[in-house]
Amino acid sequence: MYAMMQAAIWFWFPAIALVVGAGTALSSRSETIKKLSKTIAIIGFILVLLSPVTVPESPSSAAGHLLGSIIGPCALLITGIYLLAFSGNVEVGKLSSRDRKIGSVCTFFGLVWLEGMHWWTWTPMLNGEVNPYWLVFWPTFLLISTGLSSGAAFSLRYLGHSREKESNFMLVLSSLTFTLTVLGMMLDGPNITSEMFRAHFWLAASDIFGLGVGVGLSILVFALVIWIYESSLPPAKTLDAPSQQELTQAASIISEHIGGEQE
Repeated sequence: MYAMMQAAIWFWFPAIALVVGAGTALSSRSETIKKLSKTIAIIGFILVLLSPVTVPESPSSAAGHLLGSIIGPCALLITGIYLLAFSGNVEVGKLSSRDRKIGSVCTFFGLVWLEGMHWWTWTPMLNGEVNPYWLVFWPTFLLISTGLSSGAAFSLRYLGHSREKESNFMLVLSSLTFTLTVLGMMLDGPNITSEMFRAHFWLAASDIFGLGVGVGLSILVFALVIWIYESSLPPAKTLDAPSQQELTQAASIISEHIGGEQE
């Protein structure tokens, strides 16, 4: 009971504070509430990161351990993709070519950092074992990155305007993540075997497939409910065309008020 109370105080309450604080900061119109919410979210985030130290015996601390392990490379990836996206052919807020180079470097080192966690000795280890959340995160990240970058490359190529460079970059990124996925399924790393990676990869694929099916069905049901509701409404009444007298009256009213005040 005492261990559960410690986990609730040092992990779950900070996690709730992080989510609620971030949501309130994004949705509130009051500047005072925004500042307070940001402070609460930051404190909650720090406490979640410290959970492997504050409650090391709790299984929940593995989430904080993973978050602290991937925050660096993920920040590099997000920054790099942002700089690359807005240093291209955009109409508003275009960044310089120097920012584009910085974005390329950030993206490269972010990927190398994450790859080092699989192929080298940088794997997030907790209590002498591989962090179980890392085994879920890594194949899911590769699978989603491959799918999203492929879709983005197609959209930029055929729907975008003068975005060939960005499309080529996303295509290269998609090919890279796909290659890393295949290598992970074939070769053993220092801490993760190919068999272990394949097992978690198929679990991640099934989760994403189930999520996609669920989202698609919910959209379909929502559209069906709207269609049934609109089909049950009585036919809309159409107004007759205005008569000549009504047109003349409207023209006289408009002529009286157009042109501003007369001095």
